Amino acid sequence: MKSNAVRLLLSILLVLGLAGSGISAEAFELAVDVSGQGTVTPPAGTQSCEPGAVVRLTATPAPGWEFRYWLGDVSDPHASETQISMDSAKSVTAVFYSPAESILIAVTDESGSPVPGVYLGLTDGSGSLETTDQGIAVLNTHASSTLIAPFLAGHTLQPQGAIAQKGDELSFVAYPEPPARLIYFDLTFNPVVFSNEDQLNPFASPRIREAMNRLLDREYMAEHIVAQVTGEPASPSLTMIPPVAYEYEFMSDVIAELEKLYSCDKQAAQEVIAEEMRALGAEWEDEKWFYRGKEVVLSFVIRTEAERRGLGEYIADELEAIGFTVDRIYMGAQEISADWQWRDPREGSWHLYTLAWEGEVRALGSPLLVLNYTPLAFSEVPLWRSYDPDPELLDAAIKLNSASFDSVEERKEVFRRGLELGLKYSVRIGLVSQP
Repeated sequence: MKSNAVRLLLSILLVLGLAGSGISAEAFELAVDVSGQGTVTPPAGTQSCEPGAVVRLTATPAPGWEFRYWLGDVSDPHASETQISMDSAKSVTAVFYSPAESILIAVTDESGSPVPGVYLGLTDGSGSLETTDQGIAVLNTHASSTLIAPFLAGHTLQPQGAIAQKGDELSFVAYPEPPARLIYFDLTFNPVVFSNEDQLNPFASPRIREAMNRLLDREYMAEHIVAQVTGEPASPSLTMIPPVAYEYEFMSDVIAELEKLYSCDKQAAQEVIAEEMRALGAEWEDEKWFYRGKEVVLSFVIRTEAERRGLGEYIADELEAIGFTVDRIYMGAQEISADWQWRDPREGSWHLYTLAWEGEVRALGSPLLVLNYTPLAFSEVPLWRSYDPDPELLDAAIKLNSASFDSVEERKEVFRRGLELGLKYSVRIGLVSQP
């Protein structure tokens, strides 16, 4: 009891001593920044403020520039002179605008009223912007050009995206209807050498995986399988960029070249596969592939949903037609997760899988290379951890995902090279997309 009383007394004296010493509670930091050309008071940088302090802010534009708004928790974001209350750490940015140097973006609804809070995806390294309560955003960029793609949950934005340069003014309209749902189907390979040396995995060969792009007829799969099953239009999808996305329009010339290069040619595909199979030690006997005296059996995990079942059966037929024995393993969603997703691919329990991805249509495909060809997106999943892309492909994937380019031309070239290398690597190949 006595020791507790002493500790309490010491605590009271400590508090009273601090209160009387003039030592204040912990200060809050205020970070001040500038977008465009102009000055601010307090000057740009970070300063410490007393808790509860009210800091006056002033923005002064440089010649040829005008102040447009503040970003941050200020009392009046549209006044060049305003204030901010320091009840926590805060940051503010004074945004200046030049008709010749800035990009002005406006988003309205169908009636012409401003739409605030619209996320603006960018490719110039600025990260992202949001429209203000006046439905505008000012972009001051170092890039000579950038892509701009607006997004607002539950809305469709038109146009989906645009190319902008300094001095441009862009307008988008937000319609109160959700974006179209996208589903695309791919064929995912197990790309590793199996632990059991007597069990051959043909898809450990990048050339065989690449040749599969030419063995399969995507037009047929879109029109006669997916579209017939669903009653909805479907499109061939080599690059996994959906035709309804702005990215497809932006990359259309590159996509056209790749589609020509990888057009269905069963004979050419079979020749490459046969050459690689022999290089792997397989032998061709009685119209079948053998390895170490046994038939090469491909374990093909086929999902039981109608579209994926149809795709799987078509692909299995094509593989059997060129000499493989296919073990068709039909599984539903609940069965598949433990077996396919979390087992070590080196165990050799499967060779192929009919995968599908679903979500809203997004204008830009910046994450596409990272998601499909690198271990970075799903590093906790054993299959993705096994991916070992060419350093150039990995570099292109990281650059595209970081969205930091000096021009749209630079981005397009990186994406083009990434798609080329992705198709060479082909740990998965695109089949069909809807819508």
